[in-house]
Amino acid sequence: MSRSRKHTPYFNIACCQSNKKSKTYCHRLFRKCEKQSIRNDELLPIKMDEVMNEWDFNGDGKFFWKNCPREELRK
Repeated sequence: MSRSRKHTPYFNIACCQSNKKSKTYCHRLFRKCEKQSIRNDELLPIKMDEVMNEWDFNGDGKFFWKNCPREELRK
């Protein structure tokens, strides 16, 4: 894929490539809390923040690199 490149210059701040593992773990915790609260007749959690803080994820977010060189946009 010699012509494959990113079209938007957004990059992760931390060393990890993505937050996929953290997001799947957070959704698993959210579903677990929902099931437990249904069994115990309690209020359901509404937001993901009630289960896990987003600052606990692997990455620290993304940033926009305005004048990004072409070498960084290659896949």
